[in-house]
Amino acid sequence: MSVDICYIIAQGFSLRMILHSQIVPHLRAHGKTIGVVTPNAHEENIKVLAAEYGIALFPARGDQQTQTTFYDKVRPYLTEDLRQNYALRAKHHLFKHARQKRAKNLLVYYAVWVLNFLLFRIPLLASLPRRLERRRLHCPKIQTQLAEMRPGLLVATYPVNPLEARYLHAAQGLGIETVGQLLSWDNITSKGRFAAVPHRFLAWGPIMHEELRQHYNVSPECVVETGVAHFDMYTHTTRDDLFREILTEIGLSVQKPYILFGMSSPLFCPREIDVVEWLADQINAGVFGSDMQLVVRPHPQNIQGNMMDESWLPRLKAIAGARVGIQYPLLEKSKLAWNMNRDDLPRLSRLFHGCCLSINSGSTFSIDAMLHGKPVIMTMFDANDQLPWWRSVSRFINYTHLSKLISFGGVRVTRSFGELGQAVATYLKDPQTDEAQRKETCANQVGPVDGGASVRVAEALCLYLSKTNSGEKP
Repeated sequence: MSVDICYIIAQGFSLRMILHSQIVPHLRAHGKTIGVVTPNAHEENIKVLAAEYGIALFPARGDQQTQTTFYDKVRPYLTEDLRQNYALRAKHHLFKHARQKRAKNLLVYYAVWVLNFLLFRIPLLASLPRRLERRRLHCPKIQTQLAEMRPGLLVATYPVNPLEARYLHAAQGLGIETVGQLLSWDNITSKGRFAAVPHRFLAWGPIMHEELRQHYNVSPECVVETGVAHFDMYTHTTRDDLFREILTEIGLSVQKPYILFGMSSPLFCPREIDVVEWLADQINAGVFGSDMQLVVRPHPQNIQGNMMDESWLPRLKAIAGARVGIQYPLLEKSKLAWNMNRDDLPRLSRLFHGCCLSINSGSTFSIDAMLHGKPVIMTMFDANDQLPWWRSVSRFINYTHLSKLISFGGVRVTRSFGELGQAVATYLKDPQTDEAQRKETCANQVGPVDGGASVRVAEALCLYLSKTNSGEKP
């Protein structure tokens, strides 16, 4: 079966961006046929979406390729200078010091660290990883499947993912035009080099556009700034009382204000639960007012997948009470990691809508909150602990995507409980503080905040498809 546009979706956050937005309906309105290749094509939740939107589902070929292999773990050492990338360097130390790997693989990680140094300082060695990469990406099953489907465009949302990279590689070998619609703002600078680089891209906004030029030399005519499709929901009219229903569900008062804390994975923020507990104590003690409440939302990675830490869950349950509620994300049981239920995003949007301010430890929660016009505080400290830099949440300040976000001055970075308390008090007293900087941040990160990103995505894909059909090469 041939389709005009085919998405390859290898994780749940990508599925949310594509199928929980209005991209497909707008593409269908342009008369385009849509396909989705995914490892969970057999699951009921995606079958329902496919039937509703008129999508053709294709099971991913070579499903074993979705597993992270040892090569996938050491690949960044072969493709990017880790000494120039704080995010990848921190991952190196996390791998090296992981207890279950320490005895077995410690020497291996020292060896690849040395190899990484040599590869980026001896020009004669530079071509070796590229040749190895081409061999690793070759998959006859995927090539056969794409040859049968023959889509006009193949769209990937996470090119660093091994499965998506293999599909991109196969498509390019068959002369099929490829597009990158990146699912997150950190994909270019924090995840390592893309194994296969799409021909064209859809960028969130000016920052991502410039990063594509800087890191992959993508020409301006091969990039369209569209915004983020699933953020459209934040500007569309929804039931204004939904956040009150959520407050009732988690045992809080609908008449009283609340602060929203969005947690990150324990892998990234080992002491964040201590910060949450401290804040809950302050709320219960009435430090921020006799009516103030706290809503804590664990990240999906907290409760599902290989990054979860079950030891956090009893501690979260213990802080729940009359003034502190836990709002768990809605997840599907799925072969895709972090496959969100389609009702989760509207619920999250309404929580942002109703809150006084939002707190997180450096996640996309900052952008979500700013798109709702809410003040944002980042907790860049490890409670009362002193962790090595590669485990400490404070390392995020040096990550490229976060340092750019912070540079606009739209968020308050706190480095102690005292600073956190002071920042909360400042924003509660005057929520308009830093409002201009927040708007500037949004403009640079995601472009116009007008609810029209899904339309722009569909129009850009149709434009790319017409160029492909007319024989125009990127």
